[in-house]
Amino acid sequence: MGKNDEYNANENYGAYQQNTWQAAPGAGVYPAYPPMEPKKSRKGLIIGLVCGIVVLLAAVTVLLILFLGKDDAPQIPIQVPDAAGTSQSGEGNTLFGEEKEAKTGAPVGEAAEAPVGEAAEAPVGEAAEATVEKPEEYPAEKPEEYPVEEEHSIALILDGNTLMDGSYNQMAWEACRELSWPVNYYASDWDTDSHKKAISRAVADGYDTILLPGYSFEEAVVQVAPTMPEVRFILLDDTSSMLSFYVQNPDLSNILCVSFQEADAGYLAGYAAVKLGYRNLGFLGGMAVPAVVRYGYGFIQGADAAAQELGLTDVTLRFAYANQFFGDADITAAMRDWYAQGTEVIFSCGGGICTSIAEAAAEYDGKIIGADTDFAEMGMADMAVTSACKDFDAAVRIVTKMIDEGSFQGGDLYLGAKESGLKLADSTWFGAGFTRSDYADLLAELASGKRKVSYEIACTPDAFANRITVLDLGNLK
Repeated sequence: MGKNDEYNANENYGAYQQNTWQAAPGAGVYPAYPPMEPKKSRKGLIIGLVCGIVVLLAAVTVLLILFLGKDDAPQIPIQVPDAAGTSQSGEGNTLFGEEKEAKTGAPVGEAAEAPVGEAAEAPVGEAAEATVEKPEEYPAEKPEEYPVEEEHSIALILDGNTLMDGSYNQMAWEACRELSWPVNYYASDWDTDSHKKAISRAVADGYDTILLPGYSFEEAVVQVAPTMPEVRFILLDDTSSMLSFYVQNPDLSNILCVSFQEADAGYLAGYAAVKLGYRNLGFLGGMAVPAVVRYGYGFIQGADAAAQELGLTDVTLRFAYANQFFGDADITAAMRDWYAQGTEVIFSCGGGICTSIAEAAAEYDGKIIGADTDFAEMGMADMAVTSACKDFDAAVRIVTKMIDEGSFQGGDLYLGAKESGLKLADSTWFGAGFTRSDYADLLAELASGKRKVSYEIACTPDAFANRITVLDLGNLK
């Protein structure tokens, strides 16, 4: 470029700077940009090309992130200070992402959890490895690894209710947790096939003792026990005679049926009620099955004994069965009538029928006596005078001791006051008429045989009434 040409170019450039635009040939009304020096034009082209390539690469990377997902995006190592202040390699800082913590066991996509200001702990120079926690397979507390390899272990099979049902499942589980053995529980539905599957699952996991709380397991246990001779089965609150309904002459070599002398518990409750000042009593059983009948007949015997000791002749006891094990409007209405007619306290012996009794009691400021478990712990502390409880703790403790000592035998085991298998709840409203010391003396007399309780049930309720009046109302429904 000559000197004049250079001058003309600079002059034109200056004219451009002063907004003295000139139209280029064929450009219409659009301004013509001032001519640039050739060297400057090539340099700008190169810079623009490089910038374009960089932008294109960035765009491709962003697209990869969007389509492949954050977890599949390129990973680059970072330096994470450890607890000692040194540096270590780590992964988890996704390109263009927000994660800058090394993986320390946190789920993928979440920052590692550690106290603020503390570094992720991992060996210096090694990458902190991510771990994925295995989800719980069972709803139980599982302190043991499977298969269980201890000498003895016990698994509870639930009967279809929830674990903390305020009844047999809960009582059995709390008894198991008192043991030093490995323990677990397995859920099942109400049907026999579900029971059998739960039992098989527990045995496969290594448990050599299976605890079955209640009569609903009768059919399942007589079917599976003969196929698992090395496993011991404990059927709580049942007798071997009931198994004969499913299998004639069942093999009991590895089945121990533990039943309770409910008459002893009923006796304790009836005696306490009269001693505490109640004169108008009631008994409502679910159905007239042996266990419920024994509760009721024991209740009559205890109330009659206390009345005799106090010289009373004005104690009245209404006696009936709901003919079902659940409460409903009809049972609630009947219980309202009882309380309205002067009944002060009703002994509830039939599972869910307690809901109807409690509902009526709340309306009439009436009282209730629980069966099997402590009703005060079921939200009835303000109305539950006492509860006649089966001591599952004692039952499980006695049987597992037999296993530890090598003396386990199938068949029947009966637990009463003598064996500490029955008791009144700790929540009992002890008072001047019936103190804790009186209760201890009563238990001792039952255990020693000094005070007798009849277990006979092939008779009518009034057969045990000598001082009190029993109103036998039969089935309410």
